[in-house]
Amino acid sequence: MTTTVTGLPAPTQAQAQTQAPTEAPAQARTPAPAQPPARAGRRRRPMLSRGWRKAVVLAHVIASVGWLGMTVVLVVLTVAALGLTDPDLLRAAYGFQRLLVGTVIIPSAITTIVTGLVLSLMTPWGLVRHWWPLVKLVATVGTIALTVSHSPGAVAYVIEHAATVDAAYRGVQRELVALAVLHPVALGLVTWVSFYKPWGRVRREASPGQA
Repeated sequence: MTTTVTGLPAPTQAQAQTQAPTEAPAQARTPAPAQPPARAGRRRRPMLSRGWRKAVVLAHVIASVGWLGMTVVLVVLTVAALGLTDPDLLRAAYGFQRLLVGTVIIPSAITTIVTGLVLSLMTPWGLVRHWWPLVKLVATVGTIALTVSHSPGAVAYVIEHAATVDAAYRGVQRELVALAVLHPVALGLVTWVSFYKPWGRVRREASPGQA
């Protein structure tokens, strides 16, 4: 029988095999969580750097605030025009509205849409991953579409027929008031959605165990 330097008997081969380390079974009992398989051919979307993201956010906020301020002026103008009967004042009021919509409101709204799309597509939020960017886009585009499709014709009518203020004329005026009010309402909704980001994801990602 072999002995160690201290005189104690050395473990036999059978004892050495039974004295296996306990770390391996412990590791086997707590395996690492399985990772979902990577999608083949999936390319990572380009992201804005921190500096560019701040610049785009700044442009987005400035355009949105400018749009909101001009729509408040538009509401006041269209409501005040309801009480006018003088043709020259009516033409001046609606001529100013036409100038305001074409040179300030529509460009501000388009800038808001473009910068919002950039922030959605080039940041981790994405455009179709969560509900709130989609709601913002639909509300903004819908407001601009209604304005572009109805406002020019209505403004041209009230300018051309300013000398004959009848029931039909007042109806067109009220339509212009409704279009003006739509803008701050839509912007209020968009601001609320941007702040609270409700409704979660559009589609929940499947867990690793689901087929």
